[in-house]
Amino acid sequence: MGEAIADQADVVRPCPGSTAADTAAQGAGGRSEKTRRRRVTVDDVVGVFALRDGRWVLANDAEVRIVEALRGYGASRVRLLALAATLNAGMIDGSQLWRLNRMLGEIARGSPQRLYVPAEMLGAVAYACACWRNHAAGGWLRWSLSAQLDSGLVRGWLPGPGCESLHDHNRLADGGFGRETHWIREMPESFWDRLGSHFYRTLGDIAVVCDPDTAPKVLREIAERARGHGELLDLVASHPRAPKHLLTEMAFDPLGPIQTSRRVAQNLNTTPRTLAHLGRLFDPQLRAVVALHPSTPQRTLRQLAEDADTAVRVAVAKNSNADGAVLAFLAQDPARVVRSWVAVHASTPAESLQQLLGDRHAMVRACAATNPSTPLDAVVARVGDRAIKVRAEVAARDGIDETTLGVLATDPKPAVRAAAAGNVGCGAALLERLARDDDRYVRAAAADNPKTPDGVLKTLAADVDWWPRMQVASNPATGADLLAVLAGDTDECVRAEVADNPKTPAEVLEVLAGDTDMMRAAVASNPAVRAGLLRSLAADPSDGVRLGAAKNPSLPSDLLAVLAGDSSYHVRAAAAARLPRRERRRNKARAANSARSKGPDTNKGARR
Repeated sequence: MGEAIADQADVVRPCPGSTAADTAAQGAGGRSEKTRRRRVTVDDVVGVFALRDGRWVLANDAEVRIVEALRGYGASRVRLLALAATLNAGMIDGSQLWRLNRMLGEIARGSPQRLYVPAEMLGAVAYACACWRNHAAGGWLRWSLSAQLDSGLVRGWLPGPGCESLHDHNRLADGGFGRETHWIREMPESFWDRLGSHFYRTLGDIAVVCDPDTAPKVLREIAERARGHGELLDLVASHPRAPKHLLTEMAFDPLGPIQTSRRVAQNLNTTPRTLAHLGRLFDPQLRAVVALHPSTPQRTLRQLAEDADTAVRVAVAKNSNADGAVLAFLAQDPARVVRSWVAVHASTPAESLQQLLGDRHAMVRACAATNPSTPLDAVVARVGDRAIKVRAEVAARDGIDETTLGVLATDPKPAVRAAAAGNVGCGAALLERLARDDDRYVRAAAADNPKTPDGVLKTLAADVDWWPRMQVASNPATGADLLAVLAGDTDECVRAEVADNPKTPAEVLEVLAGDTDMMRAAVASNPAVRAGLLRSLAADPSDGVRLGAAKNPSLPSDLLAVLAGDSSYHVRAAAAARLPRRERRRNKARAANSARSKGPDTNKGARR
């Protein structure tokens, strides 16, 4: 058996018949000393060895298959370099290399906003994009980093900031909000170094602006040299620490892009005077954002309530600070969606709510019935409404008398009877009758009612259907004895609710801790679990069980710190969210970018 071993540490360009050993020799940015590989051929079978912690270890065969798949395609060399650098940095192991390569392929095809990346893979994808000389990869990275700025914006129809929001924001799921950012705190120092020296020259500035802790002085410096760069201005306008005077300058700039004005209107720091100015501009989407902002003056809201665009009027109706006069005017709006939002607004006058209870559209009437400000006698008067959804909302309304609930409990529609069964105003006799209903949803609603008597709960705990039994197990009024009985239920969902109930006795939790992973995870999150058992569950081999322990408010601080460094991404994120807020690590890309743009004396201004 013949064997040939060659150290490929100085190889930069792939050769015919080469493998990942050849292309992985030099990381993106020309840092060959950080990525060493050996190509080993044994009887024409090629394997790849990677230097990790001073030892050569065999990488997964998937790396070889990736090389074969990429050979001959454009930009395959730099993509391979990015994969190899990510593997070498420890951001991913060989068994997941094919997943990373597939995700990079989706980004290269120009659809990063459609790409679903699991939370545990976000760091690896971001690192590979930082090493990859590809504009689409840079766009995905810029959009992902900008997720840190989402919390400083009014959440409306506009997406979160970033590259994609300037081009095709309607294709972004959830409007760009709710994006995961925990991975950013875990990135190694080499990631930030690569951003500072990236071929996309503004990526260093973007990394600085996307940091929520960047100083206002630095934001102003970047905004001054970002004239003409729409995305960078968009990010500055999105920053939670952007100075108010800077936002005003951006809003009143006649040559500024409309995207920047929209983002200024989203920023929670924007002043009422600036919002009043933006509310008079021609762009309807801009006016809708202004109408939703909590600092918009009432005078501007009254003007926008007469806007020709329905979306703008809806935004006014959704504004939590809209006064009664504006809402009373919108209660006469011809658009049903506007009247529906007025019907659920907390500040809508009682007279307007009574009017909306008689609206010709059932959705508007149902919304008005749910509003706590709607007079109770007017709601009771809708007990015979022709629409099922209206009668169901009447049955669920707090304060309804038991006589009215008795009428609704005989409704022919199960949805109405279930709403009545879940109302805390039901008496014991009525709940006992509803607990014997033919429909399981009605019985389940009665089992979930915290006012249901113990005798009725015992009857429902023996129900033939698992759903009512599960609701009994989750009911805060269920006693410890009944929970102990349900702990032996044949249905796993019922036992899981018992394990999750804080009233479950500690000895019962000890027994359930020997059940399935689902059960142990529920026990681990229960604040009533004993300290010794909780410590044992915090070291469980199942990620889900450790995740439950990380969410337990009774978990000791020493275990919380251990789980903050767990191998599972989700466990680390849950534990880190409960740890005291630590000072963020200085972003090296900031210093590198400031030194490049302003000279050596600007490093002091780049500090937090």
